[in-house]
Amino acid sequence: MRVFDDICVILDILKLIKEAILMLERTYTTLADCYLYLLRIATFFKQMPMNDYRSLKNSCIKAFNERYKEFDEDIYLLAFFLHPQYKGAGIHNTQFERIQKTALNIWKNLGYKKTSGLELKAQFRNKRSLNHIGNSISNDDVQKMIDNLFEEEDILNENEDEEEEYEEPSNIQKESVDEMLNIEQVIDLGP
Repeated sequence: MRVFDDICVILDILKLIKEAILMLERTYTTLADCYLYLLRIATFFKQMPMNDYRSLKNSCIKAFNERYKEFDEDIYLLAFFLHPQYKGAGIHNTQFERIQKTALNIWKNLGYKKTSGLELKAQFRNKRSLNHIGNSISNDDVQKMIDNLFEEEDILNENEDEEEEYEEPSNIQKESVDEMLNIEQVIDLGP
């Protein structure tokens, strides 16, 4: 049964990647949609069980981090922040300045004056404070947002009642260092 479980995990990974590719091919895809799928993939990798799939999980996270470098752009983060389904959870406080600066640069390049830029900045702060009472970000809010956006049950679809004891062959060297998702420096993916 262990082989079947391993295949199911790999199929779940491939399904997620397939859905992301299909979404990117749509004509109405926005920058925020791209960022949301990155979050979905990152959440999947974060929730993968480390004890059974350490090597696979670390390899996936390394590959994800390489691709995330291409999307770690201020404009993508701004698009995510402005997306109508975004409810204010998850963005680290330190990244909010990055979002504001990007919006103000666009505003300035469109020819607007400093006074309207200050008004825009106030609107950003107002949106942020309405969504974050006391600037506290709840991990539960992030998870709810991701769950609501994708309306799926558990990402891995694991059944914990049917776990079997598995001993890893001795010729496979275990990795002692766990990879970290770089996107978590920007967005809190929850527990």
